Amino acid sequence: MKMESENNTSHKSVEAERNRSYHFPDTRLLVRKNHEVDYRILLALYHHRSLTVRQLYQIADCQVKENSVRNRLRTLAQRKLLSSNSRNGIARVPVTFYSLTNLGLRIVVEDILQVEEYVPDLDDFKYHYTLDDLRFRGNYSHHYALQEWLADVKGKLTQYYPHCEWRRYPLLEDEDNVGYRPDWLFFQQNETINRLLEESPYDNPLYIPYLARKELYNQLELHPLMSVECDRGTMSRTELLDKWERLKGYDTLPVSNMVVYYPNESNNTTRHINIRGTLFHSFEEELIQDKFTVFEGTPESTAKVVSAYLNRNLHLVAGEAYSDYNELLRLVRNANDHYAIGKIALASQEMSWKEELQLPVEVDRVILKETQSTSEIQFVYFCYESWVNPIAKARVLNKWLQEGNLTLFDKASVILMYPDHDSLARDVHLKDSELYYVAYDEITDEQKWGKAYQRNMKYRKVVWEECQL
Repeated sequence: MKMESENNTSHKSVEAERNRSYHFPDTRLLVRKNHEVDYRILLALYHHRSLTVRQLYQIADCQVKENSVRNRLRTLAQRKLLSSNSRNGIARVPVTFYSLTNLGLRIVVEDILQVEEYVPDLDDFKYHYTLDDLRFRGNYSHHYALQEWLADVKGKLTQYYPHCEWRRYPLLEDEDNVGYRPDWLFFQQNETINRLLEESPYDNPLYIPYLARKELYNQLELHPLMSVECDRGTMSRTELLDKWERLKGYDTLPVSNMVVYYPNESNNTTRHINIRGTLFHSFEEELIQDKFTVFEGTPESTAKVVSAYLNRNLHLVAGEAYSDYNELLRLVRNANDHYAIGKIALASQEMSWKEELQLPVEVDRVILKETQSTSEIQFVYFCYESWVNPIAKARVLNKWLQEGNLTLFDKASVILMYPDHDSLARDVHLKDSELYYVAYDEITDEQKWGKAYQRNMKYRKVVWEECQL
């Protein structure tokens, strides 16, 4: 009997330990005790629906090591606040996603957001997203690639830009229709949101559904800044063009910036060229007038350029050495010292060459070169890997020159200047053999303007050939 009693006691102890995860008051106290980490984890999943450990570590910004986040996830899952879902075929190893359960959402609603629970038959609209809203029904590979990109950008940003998926801020064409549905949206920096987050890191209006947000934050004005598109390579050229045309269908563009990235390694160059071709076709006028800024490339290159763009308050080349007028002036003057048969000079940055020469687009820098019998003008654009606008301008200007519209000079050249050779080599280039390419780090090594490259086709392969400007 004694042994049986001990076994019963042991059995009850094990059952009690197992059922602790279902005792909600204890779980609530545990989360409150660890709220600095747990609240951020729960809110990140509430905002992004489903995330991996690494993504949570970057996005939730818990101020602890990744292994600590992993341990907290395990604890929260044991307490039935989170569910885990392992998926094959997304990466080289199975990928585990974490999502909120009903109990996890209850903590978010009652303890973090502190809003009324939505009751469908009683409430006109809801003050929080429901579990059905958060349930992920789409393509996990696409969702994983999107959240990986967002996590990468979040880790690089030095200032906060509000952001959410399009469903939480629909881009309405009119009262009922949403024409353009990007994967994610970034908004202009907002003083109201910054003030609210300073008072409490959990008081973000974007955590509240659209209609309730308009009531609770009736003075809040959000302005979409950038749309994010994760291309999986499944859309045809016609489908891509249709998507861009839906964006152009608004009376005014609802966003002034867009990033498109293609995460697959296979056939990536061809796909990037096809995507850029559709972007040039649909947005050429907006691109060359800088009414619409577009970034396109790999996840790594676009995350780098977008974070730099946002961190520099939308002035991408600000602070870059290659955009410094005096630095380029020095290199051109050094080239002039080595130029025995004529002279070469950097034109004044005060002059508007677009107006002076009736050019179809603006240019960043102009270099003039002449001998006793010939004259040449060189149009320079500052480039950055995955930045589409300067390439669009260069192509339009080059086409205009090829049509014989500038007769004041014997020769006119269009030059794309990158900050370094690596970014020049990695970027996606279309078949524009007349363009010249310069790597700023190479001309600074040589201490003079002159070294450049051209892309030519030989035996059906692209060959980079070095030349002198």
